[in-house]
Amino acid sequence: MYTRRGYRDLKILLEKHRLDFDKTHFLETDLNPDDVESVTRHIANIKNPIDGLFVASDNFAAHIMKALKKENYKIPQDIKIVGFNNDPISELITPTLTTINYPGYEMGVLAGQSVISHLNGGINLQPTNAITLRHNLIKRESTLK
Repeated sequence: MYTRRGYRDLKILLEKHRLDFDKTHFLETDLNPDDVESVTRHIANIKNPIDGLFVASDNFAAHIMKALKKENYKIPQDIKIVGFNNDPISELITPTLTTINYPGYEMGVLAGQSVISHLNGGINLQPTNAITLRHNLIKRESTLK
């Protein structure tokens, strides 16, 4: 559901800015390292080459970077890569990985505290309650020239 919504929102955003959407530039996987070969093959066979990837996992992004380097891609000169979650691997690989820092741990702590407060009668959890935590882009070598 979220993937389809995100896909639809992306198309709307691109249309708003009068940019073409190329379906071949959108690839969905389950982020399993076994899928790396099919992703790199997809990148190599795209008719209109891409200059960057957004990968929904730093770990999977690191595997893709390794595979692309074996295929003689230069990162970030040939292709820029952005991961997600600011996992420790993002600083250990070469080049270091640009990533989106997402406060997942803090989110879990807040969710746990909310449930405990609800069980103790301190707050009434309603389906419409929302807690927003800030994320940020950490720019590193995988996207810098």
